Amino acid sequence: MRIRPDFYPSGVKGGFFPQQETVVRDILAELDGAVRWGGDDRTPDESLFSIDVKPGDKRLADVASRIRGWSLEPGAGAGSAVNVLAGSRRRAARALERLQRSAA
Repeated sequence: MRIRPDFYPSGVKGGFFPQQETVVRDILAELDGAVRWGGDDRTPDESLFSIDVKPGDKRLADVASRIRGWSLEPGAGAGSAVNVLAGSRRRAARALERLQRSAA
């Protein structure tokens, strides 16, 4: 999926403010690496987000189930307040960034 591709042209890095990139990376980590950000590709495409697991991978089913469950839990899911700078969240985001960049 491409989000606002005219704002983030392929081959160009640095389209996000550092705080925005921190949130993007936090979301990717929360999705257990099931989604990849094109900003980590050799030829960056910061508008691109794609599924990064093979069909049948349990992580995809787990993430989909978690997202569906957010609609049943008040205050959970998209738009809920989280501290993207919390140590454990930053460590998870950085680890996923290293993993996905090395696979690019």
